[in-house]
Amino acid sequence: YAPSPGWSPGTPVADRRGLLVPPDLAAGEYALIAGLYEADTGQRLPVQGSAGEPQGDAVLLAVLQME
Repeated sequence: YAPSPGWSPGTPVADRRGLLVPPDLAAGEYALIAGLYEADTGQRLPVQGSAGEPQGDAVLLAVLQME
């Protein structure tokens, strides 16, 4: 509930979300990623490392092992 225009660089923002997993999901590893979008265009925003280097357009949050 903290819109991104109010974020300050380097300040963590907690955002809790649920994840529904289909009961028939195949076993295996799944990457959980997050990305941000430009509200006006729907275009995915780039991710930068701490030194400003480009790192794609998503952040890996976790690798989930489904059994």
